Amino acid sequence: MRVFAMTFLFTLLTFAVALLLSILGTVVYSQIKHIAPNLTFAYRHIAFPCAITAGAIVLALSLGMGDSELPAAEGAGRDRAGELSMGDPKNHAPRIAIPVPHSGDREYAERALPQYENAVRGRAASRCALNWT
Repeated sequence: MRVFAMTFLFTLLTFAVALLLSILGTVVYSQIKHIAPNLTFAYRHIAFPCAITAGAIVLALSLGMGDSELPAAEGAGRDRAGELSMGDPKNHAPRIAIPVPHSGDREYAERALPQYENAVRGRAASRCALNWT
């Protein structure tokens, strides 16, 4: 359905642009030759064939290329047993690692850390220590 919608829109756009240019060209030509402009010629013999040709090309290319969606990653959304692991979002709080401020001074860290925790605290945030030193 998306292919046909895009083909229709592109064909309509091509028709509008071709019609505008062909009307301008017909008016300029009629001014140079001092004759009345034949605008039906612009519709029938220039704009319409251009739009049909462009629409056919877009349709053929769209159908030939198909969907360009990337395949899903192998094993995405599955646990080690190969079963889907959607889990209960209420039981899985996001874990955010916050570096302990000035870890050399424990008293200062205990005063300053709650400010950082409050900035990122969610409904069920929990403190987890990373002892990398």
